[in-house]
Amino acid sequence: MKKRIAALLLVLVMAVSLPPVTAFAVDDAQDYELRVLTFEDADYKGGTNFAGGNDWSSLIDEPQYGGDMLYPDGSGTTEESEAYTWYDAGNTELKHTLPKSWDNYCYWGGGHAISHYVSSDFAAHGSFIDQLTVYSKTASADVATTGGGHNGSNNFAVHFGYKDNSGYTDSQILPSFAFADGVARVVDHMYVNNICYALNCYLNGNGLTAKIGPDDWVKLVATGYDAEGNKTGDASIYLCNGPDNIITDWTKFDLSGLGKVAKVEFNITGSSDNGYGFSQPAYFAYDDVAVRFEKTVIPAESVTLDKNTLTLKPGETGTLTAAVTPENTSDKPVVWASSDETVATVENGTVTALKPGTATITAACGEQTAQCLVTCDFAYVGAETTEEGSVPLALSKDDLTFFNAGEQYTLSVTGAPEGAKITYVSSDESIATVSSSGVLTAKGSGTTTVSVTVDDNPAMTCIVRCNFEDGAAESGDCTISNSDVTMGVKGETFQISLRDADGNKITGLLWVSSDVSVCSVDGTGVVKAEGKGTAYVSTTYNGVTYQCIVRCNIK
Repeated sequence: MKKRIAALLLVLVMAVSLPPVTAFAVDDAQDYELRVLTFEDADYKGGTNFAGGNDWSSLIDEPQYGGDMLYPDGSGTTEESEAYTWYDAGNTELKHTLPKSWDNYCYWGGGHAISHYVSSDFAAHGSFIDQLTVYSKTASADVATTGGGHNGSNNFAVHFGYKDNSGYTDSQILPSFAFADGVARVVDHMYVNNICYALNCYLNGNGLTAKIGPDDWVKLVATGYDAEGNKTGDASIYLCNGPDNIITDWTKFDLSGLGKVAKVEFNITGSSDNGYGFSQPAYFAYDDVAVRFEKTVIPAESVTLDKNTLTLKPGETGTLTAAVTPENTSDKPVVWASSDETVATVENGTVTALKPGTATITAACGEQTAQCLVTCDFAYVGAETTEEGSVPLALSKDDLTFFNAGEQYTLSVTGAPEGAKITYVSSDESIATVSSSGVLTAKGSGTTTVSVTVDDNPAMTCIVRCNFEDGAAESGDCTISNSDVTMGVKGETFQISLRDADGNKITGLLWVSSDVSVCSVDGTGVVKAEGKGTAYVSTTYNGVTYQCIVRCNIK
């Protein structure tokens, strides 16, 4: 009996305050799912527990104080199987075991209990006898049996235990929970509240501690540890910061700043000291512990299109179908892009031809890509016809690069009959001009579009790029590894990349070939010679386009 009384006195002397809580917003766009430990019977997945039940409620002590689950019979037990323990198996994977302290498993040595006790009268239910009663403004005056948890749920948990520098708590073990499967994860947040006993002591005091003054405070500190036992960080919240700032409702406590943890340990600190160390009750209630489980990442292995080439007339549409392996890749959906949206656009695989020319349609999934060359062609209305049909209009070039100011090239039109009215217009004459006879002249660095109209037919275009030594066609802070490459063997490859101002390689870029019949490029930037001709391999980063001219002199 004397031992029991002494232990009870120590409980009061070492009583600490509830942990502080802070707000946290969950981003549903992140690559993780939240699993929540609710302590509700419907969510119990732990199997038969040490109390012989298959629900959380079987772990609730009756009565609150002196029961076998809180205080093992006699001087306690040394058998972990008989200690107060639970495991949220198959859900959050969190586990708690009543720590061995003072040579036995005793709640006052730093412990834990499941509860459903709640009251709105903290004075009437403010002694250590009601140590598991959570405070609620809306609870009935009498101790309720349900509804005390977060959002009006039935059950919640209570932690007790602290350490200070007094020397009286050296033998205590701080309350904690850990991941039973040994995997380190981010504990996103949990909800905390004060129990009636702690709240009553804050506002009214008792025989061992004075009531909270304007400068007094009680703080809950959560400390994270990795699988090797190394500290990952601390998170804290004030349970009480003066008499006018006391947690009296379930409050969100952000634990995400601890990082990936294998274990979270809780301590309560404060300003009060009765000569034996911290003198406020070291309890806090908590509920709805949310844990981040990272989604399994399955990268795409390949992307293929049902067509490698597609020919359309202006205004026509065609459909491309992309097949991705494996089917359960987390890189989906497929991202579609056109190398020239003035010629053809693409949306979810539907290609729409807009004007004569060619465009490369790229389907990308993760780092894997597939390409289709789309040709938009038409026949000149007034041209002479042959047995095969009308003579098509065409430009001698639809893509041209100058490397020196003053450099010239004469555009010519095939398929136009004698006497046809041909009009040439440059969209930016500061970059390149064009004469009435089609003579292009390079003027300044950049890119312009030259439109060529034959009578009343739709305009044809030629993209003119001026890449002078004193400036690139598109300026940016990044550097492309190759700007002009010549290959002479079909199947020959080279690696193209983009680096930032610090020299770091930029990944996740979408590389596009202007003509896949000349060269192709995959999602990692490997360029492959396919046939004779000239093409451009480009990528866009932070609104700036970077390109490399590829010349394939294949015999």
